Order: sequence, then structure tokens, then C-alpha cells
Amino acid sequence: MHGEVAPVSERHTGLSLLLVAIGSALFVGGPDPVVELARWLADRAGVLLLGLAAAIALVTALPRGAATGPLGLAGAGVVVLLVQHGQMTSADWWAMGGGALIGLGALLSLGRRRGGSPQDVDPVHTYRIMLLSRLIAVEATDRMPKQIRLITIGARAELNLAAAQPGRTDVLELVLTCCAGRVEVALPERWAAVAGRVSATRRVDFIGRLDAPAPLTDLDDERQRMVLTEAAAERAKDYPVPDGARSVVVLIHVVGLWGQVVLLGR
Repeated sequence: MHGEVAPVSERHTGLSLLLVAIGSALFVGGPDPVVELARWLADRAGVLLLGLAAAIALVTALPRGAATGPLGLAGAGVVVLLVQHGQMTSADWWAMGGGALIGLGALLSLGRRRGGSPQDVDPVHTYRIMLLSRLIAVEATDRMPKQIRLITIGARAELNLAAAQPGRTDVLELVLTCCAGRVEVALPERWAAVAGRVSATRRVDFIGRLDAPAPLTDLDDERQRMVLTEAAAERAKDYPVPDGARSVVVLIHVVGLWGQVVLLGR
């Protein structure tokens, strides 16, 4: 018998790591190290905030993999500024080294989530992306849930489902919340895409071709279900469904303010 496996929350994992780091510092040296770290950060807040802003801008603006070099240079520049202003001591170097190790551990633990076996598929997958861009990709063996919720704020997110397999239903719902961001969606060629509930958007541009002329807001309505069926059939004329495979209609709901939703390759 297979039990349901709940996906690990990245936010909870990051918070756990932070609590472990703070608890370790309190256990070893009492409250002094934590107070000193807070004071150190407050004294250098201006330079650190500038470096953080530059890092976020680079990661958001540059393609994946292209930001590594500029981010390294930006980090080195922050360190040089701190040294030039006489704000770095030997103790600070040790503190930075420890912080770098903690950060590396956090990055490793928050790696890209991979899909599970078909028995472990959650009916709803939720992803939250804020400030830093991220790719969410599935493997060829991953089966889709009933619904994917993607919340993007001030970042660029790419949801790559091109290699996905159909789930237990013939309709996959994407609920996209986009605020001052950009969401890019890649779908298998043979899957039809139609608009769902999109009225709660302001200044959100949709780029790409849909397979139905009007949004569908009620899947319980027989006429709208017929439109879904016709959209899948029309798509299958251009991209035939292999023997033994099922066609899927992707229903895209969008909520947001100032942003873009892009269907890649359509």
C-alpha cells in the first residue's frame, strides 16, 4: 500500500535551517554572537542592501546561468567596499565564512523539487516565487496533478511542462498569480491551451495563441465542456496524439497586476 507523500515546503525548510543556525549560535556562545551579528548587519546595512538589490536585478534580468559571473563580481565588490572603509576584521571574515557555509547548505537543501511516482501525485501543487527568478521543470516520467498554482511576485518564472505526462484527469488547471513579474509556460505540443478565469487582472499581458476564442469559467457547464473537447480535437489535427496516449486540455486562470504571461512556442 502506498501512503500519500506530502511535498516538502521550501519556506519551511529554509526557516528550519535558520532556526538551527540561530539555535547553534545561542547554544555555543549565548546571546552575544546573535546580538553581534545583528549589530554588524545594521552597521553595514547600506552596502549590503545595495549588493542585494544588484543581485536581484541581475538574476531577474539575465537568462539562467548567465548571472553567475556578474553575481560573483558584485559580491566581491561589496567585500572590497567593506575592507576599504575599514569595516572588516578577522572576526568578520570568520563570520562571513560561516554564513557562506550556512547559505550553501540552504541552497543545496532547497534544490529543485522533482516529481514523485504516480501514486504520490498531489492533486494540487503550489509554487511561490518572489524576487529571484526560478525554473520549475518536470521529468518525462512525472505525471501532472489536477491543478498547479504558481505565485510570482517581482520575478521571472518558467514553468516547463514540455516533458510532462497526463495525470488522472484530462484537464490540467494552471492558476497563475503574477504581480510585477513574468510567467513563461511551456506545454507539450499536443496539449491544447484555453483561457479560464482572467477577469481579476490589471495590466497583465498575455502572449501566445490559445485554442479557444473565449475564456471558459465553468467546467460544469455542458457547452463549455464541449468547447474543451473541440479544442483538444482541433489541436490533435495538427499534433496527433500517439497510440495509447491521452490528450490534455490546459485551462489557464490568471490573477495579477502589471506583468506578462507567455505561452512559449505558441
